[in-house]
Amino acid sequence: AQTGSQNKNVGIVTYNDIETYAAIYAVWFSGYTFVPLNFKNPVDRNSTIISQAEIGVVLSSKDRGKTAECIDLNTVEYIFSTQQVSDAGELSIVERLPSDTLYILFTSGSTGLPKGVPISFRNVTAFIDAFFALNFNMNGNDRFLQMFDLTFDVSVACTLIPLLLGACVFTVPPDSVKYTYVLNLLRKYNITFATLVPSLLSYLFPFFDRIILPELKYCVLTAEASQQLLVEKWAKCIPNSEIINLYGPTEATIWCTGYKWTPENSKD
Repeated sequence: AQTGSQNKNVGIVTYNDIETYAAIYAVWFSGYTFVPLNFKNPVDRNSTIISQAEIGVVLSSKDRGKTAECIDLNTVEYIFSTQQVSDAGELSIVERLPSDTLYILFTSGSTGLPKGVPISFRNVTAFIDAFFALNFNMNGNDRFLQMFDLTFDVSVACTLIPLLLGACVFTVPPDSVKYTYVLNLLRKYNITFATLVPSLLSYLFPFFDRIILPELKYCVLTAEASQQLLVEKWAKCIPNSEIINLYGPTEATIWCTGYKWTPENSKD
């Protein structure tokens, strides 16, 4: 779909369902830019994002009535339900240039107003190359956890990296109790690569003596400061896993620093 201004920025309401993920990749393959719109945001905040990004088309996996709870339908030219366009035919993949913008993420900014951060194909390619240069032992048989909201940049890493490997991705529904749902996924599906926030481990801390995840090979801690005692205790729950702390601001394309934790070289 095209807007009257031929703008390439397409808003996608980020319900964590298969239609939303399909819409993101369809937007990329079609040569457009993905702009996530959080369905939990107030209408005014999403309207500000739509205005700043000059979005004319919004895709949603829900009907217009549900979408109207988070989007002012008068601010966009077209609203499409992704479930209604499933029979659109074969997708023509558009070649992407290094300078093309793949997505724009809006952070709160120092003023509290949404601030858009454009990330190019070149940025994402450099990030992917740097990530694989860390020499993780991964392949299509691995199982990855994706626990992050799709308006948060880490979600890009948690979905794009496994898909490039041909591996499975296990996600967390937005209406679930996140820390218990994540633990159930780790156990039930023998997740081998998990990216977590330390605060989730804090919720699980009272149950550490009953948690053992021998299949987990890599545990990435990100987005928040990791407390030494918490990591030491968690390490006993994942005896066969490496623990890596990765960090980076949105402007640096997800992660730009890394630290491999071990009992011997850990620091307070």
